[in-house]
Order: sequence, then C-alpha cells, then structure tokens
Amino acid sequence: MKKAFLILVSVLAAFACVNAAEPTVVFAEGFSAFTEGSEAEPGTTDISTPSYSSKLGKTLTGWSGKYVYEAGGMLKIGDGGNLTTTTYNMSGNSGVVKIFCRVRSLSDYGMALKISLGYSTSKQLIVEDDKWHDVEFVVAGGSYRSSLKLEPSFTAEGFMIDSLAVTQSDEYFPAPVASQPNVANGESFVAKWSRVTGATAYLLDVYSKKSETDFDYVLKDEKVALTSKTVNGLDQNKTYFFRVRATNGTATSDYSDEIEVVKVIDDIAAPVAKPATDVTANGFTANWESVPDAQSYVLNVYKTVTTDKAGDVDIITEDFSGVNIGTLESVEFKTLSGDIDEYTHQPGWWVENPAFAAGYLALAPFGSTPASVTTPELDLSHNNGAFKAVINMAERNYTQEYEGGVVTVSLVDMEDSVLESKEVTLEKGFKDYTVEFTKGDKNVAVKVTYSNTADKVFIDSFTIKQNLPAGASYTVFDKSVEDIKGTSQAVTLTEPMADGKVAYSYDVQAVGRTVESGEIVELYSASSNLIKVSLTTGVDANVASKAAAKAYRSGDELTVVAGEPVKVTVYNLAGAVVANAVAAEGTTTIKLNTNEVVIVKLGNKAVKL
Repeated sequence: MKKAFLILVSVLAAFACVNAAEPTVVFAEGFSAFTEGSEAEPGTTDISTPSYSSKLGKTLTGWSGKYVYEAGGMLKIGDGGNLTTTTYNMSGNSGVVKIFCRVRSLSDYGMALKISLGYSTSKQLIVEDDKWHDVEFVVAGGSYRSSLKLEPSFTAEGFMIDSLAVTQSDEYFPAPVASQPNVANGESFVAKWSRVTGATAYLLDVYSKKSETDFDYVLKDEKVALTSKTVNGLDQNKTYFFRVRATNGTATSDYSDEIEVVKVIDDIAAPVAKPATDVTANGFTANWESVPDAQSYVLNVYKTVTTDKAGDVDIITEDFSGVNIGTLESVEFKTLSGDIDEYTHQPGWWVENPAFAAGYLALAPFGSTPASVTTPELDLSHNNGAFKAVINMAERNYTQEYEGGVVTVSLVDMEDSVLESKEVTLEKGFKDYTVEFTKGDKNVAVKVTYSNTADKVFIDSFTIKQNLPAGASYTVFDKSVEDIKGTSQAVTLTEPMADGKVAYSYDVQAVGRTVESGEIVELYSASSNLIKVSLTTGVDANVASKAAAKAYRSGDELTVVAGEPVKVTVYNLAGAVVANAVAAEGTTTIKLNTNEVVIVKLGNKAVKL
C-alpha cells in the first residue's frame, strides 16, 4: 500500500510540472527512514525528544512531536502524544488543500484523531476499530507558513501512521460543514451549513433511505443561494437525511457530512408498565404501553430476596472470574468507561479507566483522570444503614507488588454524590480490606477510586455485607435489557422465583432522541410504575373482566382497572372474605395481606388469582 502511495505521489508531481490543472504536491512522507521496530512491536525510544535535535527533527527537518516511536517504516504516536510537521507554503488556491493520511488505532475500540491545519482549522476523525483507514479530505485555511498536527485521544495505546501528504489544485473546493438542525418537528426542518469562500451557490439533497444505497429524494441538487433552507411536507413516520455541496459554477466540492434529521423535543413521557404475563418460576414477559417519540425502551429488572434467618447477608458479591483477557503481568485495555456486564455475574458495574487481567479487574488511571469501579444500584437501608464492604485487592505493576497506595471507598447516590467516604492504605500483596459504613439507604452504590498513575490496583473480589433479621427483604438490580423496539420483553431469570423467598419486579424507561448544542443526544424518560412479579402472578389467572373492568394480581396487591365503579369482593379458598371494596373508575389498588390463591369477584364475574 505504501509503495502504491509513493508511486501515486510521484506521478502527481510529474504531471504538476507540465499541467497546472494537476495537483501540486506540497509534501508527501511515507516514513521509510524510521526502520527500528515493527508494526507489531514498535520501538521503545521516543524519537521526538529532545524537540528539533531528536531523530525525528533531524530526519524530517523541523518536524516535532511527543511520544513518537519508530515502527518498521511507520510511526507510532502514543496516547497523549502528537506528530507535528514543519511549516510549508500552502497559500496557493486561496489556502485550499487536500490532506491524505493512512492511520490505524492501536485500541480495538478505535480512537478520535484530531488533524489541525495551522491554529484555526481542524477536523476530528472518528475511527471505531483497529483497522487501517485511508483518510482524505479538502479544507481551507492554508497560508505561506502552515503545519499539520495530528493528535489522538480516547485510545489507551495510541495510533500508527503509515503515510501523510498534502496537495493543492484549482479543482479542489472545500465542502460546506452541515449543522444538526435545531428546528425540526417531524414535518419540517431547517437545513443549515457553513459559508464556503468563493461559492456562488449550494446544492442540497434531502432524502429518506430505502437502503444504504437506495435513496428516496425529497430534494436532489436543489440550488440554494443562502446557507440555509426550510424543508416542508415531510412524513413523521420516516427518517430523513440531508447533505450539501458548494459550487462556484466551475468546480463543485465533495458532499458535506450526511446529517440525520432528528425531531427536537424537550422531554419524553414515562411509559405505563402493565402486569407481567407468561409467569413461570424461570421467567416472565414484561409489558408496557407505547410512548410517543420513543425510539426504544429500557427494561430494568430487580430481584427481591427474603432472608431465612438473621445474620450477615451478601447483598452483592463479585469475583471477576468472568474476565478472560490479559494477565497480572500484561493487562489488556478494553474501554475507557462504561459497564462491564460481559465480565460480571451481575450487571450494572460501572468503570472508569479500567484494565483487565484474567480473574481480576484493574484500576489503571492515566493523565489527570483517576480510575474507579462502582457497584450496581443497591438497597442498603436495612440495619439502620450500617453495612460493610469487603474488597480483596493489591497494588502492583507488572510483576512488582507495592505497599502504601491509597484507595478511596465511598458510598454514593445515583448522581455520584458522596454520602460517606473512607480511605484505605494498601499493604503488600492481595488481602481483604473491610470498610464499614453507617449511612446506607435505598438507591445507593459503593465506589472504589484510585489515582496513582504510576501503578494499578487489582481487585480480586468485591462483596457488600449487611446484617439482616430473619424475614427481612432486600432488593438488588438484576438486569437491564436495552434497545427494545416493541412494548413487551421476555425475561429469563438469573435465579428461579420461590414464593416467599425470591421475587422480581420491573420498571421501564422510554428512550428518545433530541438535539442539544448541535449534537444528537439520547433522552431518557423517568422510570415507569414498578410492577411486582411472583409465582402467584399467573397467565390466565391474572385478568378478569366485567365490561371495562380488569383485575391484576402481583404478590399481595390486587389492582383493579375499571371504566365505571364496580364492587370487588375477594375470597380465600375456604370461602372467607379477604377484602371487600368498591373500585372507582380508573385504577384502584387493594392490599390483600396474603400470598395465597384467592377468588376475585368483579360485579357478578369471578376469577381465581
């Protein structure tokens, strides 16, 4: 690939001598002089230090950087580093240039690469994998003394660069920069884009997609004199896109980035959750009503356990045995932040700057950002809020163990506000550290934070214990199902239901999209009402009706939904009246104070629940 690149540059340069219409090569660099190391194992010496007297600055006069390493005819730029060219004359063609580079992220989740032309023009390249990518784009902003600067971010390992070139031509015309519409109601929107110097008009496309290659155009090459246009008459049930080109009558630019048109909304309503159906010991189907503007739904499932006897109970425990990458001596990096559900027994653990070693979770801070792990949401309101966290951990780096490092163990709410905090000084080697808290509550979590960028803290196990009386119930987050497109979801339980011992509940959130500060963002609703699920919740036995009246059973609660007032009488199987009430129009909840099977009579209709 590099050979082909160099041949192409040579051909372009030859043509430039005889034909002014052909591109002029400002510079083209294939890094063939940097032969130490290889792509798989780059060199370990930073060739950009000290600045211009370094191997980088001597080999490529005036070039500079930070964390730059040879890689067998390529360069590696480490995270937090950069590669900066010397200055070149890029004033031709009104400063319009075409930039080409061939790059690869060293993190399998990709990177963001900022490419700057001088001090005022930059483009952010997003790479979502670790494959090689040929990047080519036209920008304005060149001057008689311009340099390029490449800076990676969001990659723990850095990136590789195989070639870099800048050319100029009278045929190059920079594309407009299209903006995310902030006025869009589903039936119309205002398309906007940046002004391009020298453009006499803009060509606007608006379309929906039958497929990625088959467009249904509303507008095609619509000539627009200004830098905005209102588009009307759209179908609310379709998703629309727009793109635009600049033209001066002779040359026409490339297309701008494609912009998806998103309806702008301020909020989204919470769904109304409905009783579960298809209930068995091993699963159920969760149900809810649809919400306007919802793109998808999130189902949150909770497990409630009732204790058999008094004593310490493991509210949650995790041994990270699901981590199957990396080693203590050579960790692997997978993500900068987010959940680690693929590695944990229970979902909802959240990490910042983690590393992974088989059987261990490592906290690996870098830069000014500490590393942390946070448990799923917990109910720690029992025992007057007293509980303890037991964490088996050690401070180490590669094969070396250390002592004296400090971690912070905190009780936090769901907004990450600290409610109670303790510091733990680590001894050498793995051992259990018990941290006691007194301010436990509902909807809280425990967070461990470490800030020493020189080393890492490896966690082998993490347990939250609380002393509970016999018959006490505690609830933990069990699982979350995201990106649900319909209004029901089958759930397979992590632990079978057992009447009086293990029960489940769920709520639902609607997820929509809107535009904030020119960016598409997800908009989450508040949680729906909570639906309790137990073995007494049945399929055929959970709905009875009289006209518009229906009754639903969930545990010891009976919910009656009626279109008009209706008399409700509840009997046990011995025939005794358990409850007697008149359900009003709408929804009425009746406490049964029993988990036994009952007969519910709505008016003159009866059903066993």
